[in-house]
Amino acid sequence: MKTRITVAAMTAAALVAIPTAAMAAPGGQGGPHGKGGAATQQRSGDCTRTEVSVGALTESQLATLKSMAEEEKLAHDVYVALDEKFGGVVFERIAASEAKHLNALRRVMARYNVADPTAGMADGEFASDSVKQLYDELLAKATTLEEAMAVGADIERMDIADLKDAIADATQRDLKRVYNNLLRGSQRHLVAFTR
Repeated sequence: MKTRITVAAMTAAALVAIPTAAMAAPGGQGGPHGKGGAATQQRSGDCTRTEVSVGALTESQLATLKSMAEEEKLAHDVYVALDEKFGGVVFERIAASEAKHLNALRRVMARYNVADPTAGMADGEFASDSVKQLYDELLAKATTLEEAMAVGADIERMDIADLKDAIADATQRDLKRVYNNLLRGSQRHLVAFTR
């Protein structure tokens, strides 16, 4: 009887120790570019949830994750500029929401050990020249409040299409969950811009 209890206790201790050690290891199992098992914690109310990345991201998934981060920053930065120009609750609230979207993507990038292309960038600054050009074009189109709302709708339509593609390409549950949450947010934003 004592032997069974000792074996059960040792088995339980091993089951707890192995995943904990894997999460505590620097970079998890892997190294750069999403290869590994890094863990991050997310607070939701009074609960803390630990998410562990599983496996490596493909080159396509890496490119998409970085692109989505730049796209969320683009939306945020455009809405901040439009709020400064036109005021109104819509741009302010949606800009705040886009900041949360970008932070969600940053947590995923940290979990997969992916370099954040938006890190250290001020509003209106982008790692990609094409995103900077799009930012300038969108702001140039928004000369009236009506045009600014149309620009917001265009951004959200682009976001929705890109998120649907990202969801289809993602194989990791945590990545799909984040993209699906962002998709729902973008759909709500589109409604706000097209009322």
